[in-house]
Amino acid sequence: MNVNSAKVILVFLLSGLASCGAPGIGQVRVWAIDDMVRIDPQTGRAFEENPEQLPGGLSGDYRSQNWVWSAQNRSVRQFGARNEVVAFQVIIEGRAKKVTVEASSLAGAGGAAIDRSRLRLFREWYVPITDEQGNKKAKGCMLPLGGGWYADVAIPLSTPKVGNGFAVPSRDFHDPSSTRFCDQKNQAIWVDVHIPDDAGPGDYTGTITVTADGRSQSIALKLTVWDFAIPPKMNMHAELMNYGATAKEPDAEMMYNYFRLACEHRAVISDNHVKPPYDGGNYDWQQFDRRFGPLFDGSVFSDGPCKGLPIPFWIMPVEYSVDRTADKPQKTPFKDWPLTVRKTPTGYGVVFDEPFRSDLAAAISRFHDHFAAKGWNATHVYVWQDSLDEPGFHKSGQGLKAGAEQAVAIYETAKIVTLLGRDSLSYRLDIGSGNINNKLDLDGDGKRRGAYDVAAYFGPVVDFWSVSGLRIVLAALKPQMAKHGVRACFYNGYHPRVASNAIYGELLGFRMWAVAAWRSGLVGWADWQFRKEDGKNVFYEMNDDGRNMYFYRGEYIGVPGSLFAALRLKSIRRGAQDFEMLRLLAERDGNDRRGQALASTVTGAGFTDVETDIKEVEHIAAGLHRPYTHQGKETHWSHHPEDWTKFHRALGEMLNGKR
Repeated sequence: MNVNSAKVILVFLLSGLASCGAPGIGQVRVWAIDDMVRIDPQTGRAFEENPEQLPGGLSGDYRSQNWVWSAQNRSVRQFGARNEVVAFQVIIEGRAKKVTVEASSLAGAGGAAIDRSRLRLFREWYVPITDEQGNKKAKGCMLPLGGGWYADVAIPLSTPKVGNGFAVPSRDFHDPSSTRFCDQKNQAIWVDVHIPDDAGPGDYTGTITVTADGRSQSIALKLTVWDFAIPPKMNMHAELMNYGATAKEPDAEMMYNYFRLACEHRAVISDNHVKPPYDGGNYDWQQFDRRFGPLFDGSVFSDGPCKGLPIPFWIMPVEYSVDRTADKPQKTPFKDWPLTVRKTPTGYGVVFDEPFRSDLAAAISRFHDHFAAKGWNATHVYVWQDSLDEPGFHKSGQGLKAGAEQAVAIYETAKIVTLLGRDSLSYRLDIGSGNINNKLDLDGDGKRRGAYDVAAYFGPVVDFWSVSGLRIVLAALKPQMAKHGVRACFYNGYHPRVASNAIYGELLGFRMWAVAAWRSGLVGWADWQFRKEDGKNVFYEMNDDGRNMYFYRGEYIGVPGSLFAALRLKSIRRGAQDFEMLRLLAERDGNDRRGQALASTVTGAGFTDVETDIKEVEHIAAGLHRPYTHQGKETHWSHHPEDWTKFHRALGEMLNGKR
């Protein structure tokens, strides 16, 4: 044992307070748990300890002993790959007027070290959820966990006013009128450990030290680094759309902060409202390049697991001012861009004569080729048409006639994109009810086959499909994936297909999304909205439905210019890392059998039945969990964080060559 390691261990052996009895003022009890639960600041129990809603989930005395924490040894145990971010939570129980938390560097064998700058500590901010809100079942959360004070904002401890030096209980946590305050008895601290991409494999040890009113105690952090790396490139599609609000931020630096925070958590912000002026022959790129160029050359991304990499995709929003709905007035008509179109007599469709085809092909080509000329080759350009989003193939009467003309407009536009033959240019289709409930004979074979017609008609020209989580039919898409290389993701995953993305649902929701997508052969997911405040002060009250709120602006709590991640954003990162590891294993094995078997121990395939030969892989599943081999009407997944921790460790050991 080297000297640094000895010092580290002595700190927590010689410090600390008695673990029995209620702590007095300045006396706190410290324990730890993983990154998949929220601890109630009033009761000390996890919201995810809810057997009625989450059967087979968390239970027992997890304060004293759990899958990452040992009170007897006063230590936290973590495992991770190079360039992976592993995380856990330190819970501080008791009362104190001033609390600070600090992390040491991690010491390894032979002088190896992980600098303390790689450990980022966050104070968790509690948002009040009323009993009525917390028990409301909605399509985004069919397993609500009840009302209470939910941790959802990760505030760096270095943040002035609301970071280190906090009190327990704190007057920071209250309702919008400051009449109801949290009866706080504990404070959670989130710890991110970003393992350097040059870290040597092996064991590292350090400390987390809590000082309450001048009295310090520490716990040990023991980290095993595996001998492989999570790639910096984001191979899972984790898309956050905001319909222009982020790209239109008055302050470019604040806009970059949104993109940075998303990138640090392996997600991408997409925007369909950025339209450089086009005169029919040339674009005016001056403002576009100045504002958005740093996203495409990677220069704004100076930190995190995707450091220095450009954003992986961008949207070219080709729009037609057609009457989309026909059965009700259109509240926000779209404007033609980049070209003025000639509409069909009904107003539902577009006339695609040869001059228009040629002009549109030139406009799309010039948009894409500007990226190539600037050297922005790592950013894929998707042509997406919000004006033709969710086409009305499922409607009746005039609505269905409009849907038929929309189908032609989509097909013709996608065909133009396909014929251009650019590797980094694709057409993207977003579809929901019009997919599974399609009434049209789109492929012209005389049969109406719902989603199968949609897939057969658009498969040869649409490269990327984003389909509602409730309305995806992979049996229809799979042949197009095999024949044409079609890629697909689901959007806005809904129970019973996948777990919750709401603040009052289980925190492992986004992690489940990623693994279920991988099991189903999807490239990932998209979530439509990510900063949906609904006119609320979201630090002190929930937005309207508890969903789609993953970034918090600091001006609401007196820290203007700051932007904070929701804990659900960290769940997105955790799932993306699982996806990368499963992808690496399948790439190494030349097939996905071992990955499917291991993933089946935590979740079913959310969007297709994936049969797992348990006899072949029972040694992989042994000791983890019963396998989830079928979907059926609902997808089933483990609600117990320990199962997910075992899954991650087993997956890492496979890639590390130990299983």
